[in-house]
Amino acid sequence: MKSTTKPRVIREAIKKLEANLDKVAQVSEWAKLIGYQDVNKFSRHFLWHFKKKPGKILKVIRQKSIIKDLRNRNASNLEVALNHSLRDENALYGFIKYYFGCSPTEIKDMTDKELRQLMNKIID
Repeated sequence: MKSTTKPRVIREAIKKLEANLDKVAQVSEWAKLIGYQDVNKFSRHFLWHFKKKPGKILKVIRQKSIIKDLRNRNASNLEVALNHSLRDENALYGFIKYYFGCSPTEIKDMTDKELRQLMNKIID
């Protein structure tokens, strides 16, 4: 069976996502970003290459990046939201509350140990 994957493009998909989190919130946007017209084809190629679904990877990368940015005391909640394809602070609050059960301020105030426990939840 001949493979029709785009190996180089798929290998670079995660790096491209990390560099463009302000433009990508869904797998379909990610697929278009790296040149796929068909999101299902992108999903299949991604799964074949990484053995993980792209939606799961997208979610984990966004969550880790948001936490990292929140911990940066120089970034406002609005800046963090906009850097992650969220429309405003309220959307950021809803995202954080939904996935972590706390507020952005609580994440900012967490100890390193509490943050590690939170990050372990993400990976599981």
